[in-house]
Amino acid sequence: MALLDTQFTMTQVFYKQRLLDAGLQVAIPESDARTEVHRIIKNELCVGAFKDSSRAYYIKVIEQLADEGCEGVILGCTEIGLLIKQA
Repeated sequence: MALLDTQFTMTQVFYKQRLLDAGLQVAIPESDARTEVHRIIKNELCVGAFKDSSRAYYIKVIEQLADEGCEGVILGCTEIGLLIKQA
């Protein structure tokens, strides 16, 4: 299971541990991608900016995580769901 959220949530155990306790394996993007995912949340999504370039970046990150074996993605930050849809 891939987890996309703020830098803090992706790297600290408080959220991930609950997923692990439920029997899920958790993957997060590599360091540079985590930084950009966080930047997009804080500097764009939280202020209502939904850019096509950011949507494309998230899709690229999700595809990379899928290539690594992730079968699903948790969009852990409410605003990400405004940018990325299941379809």
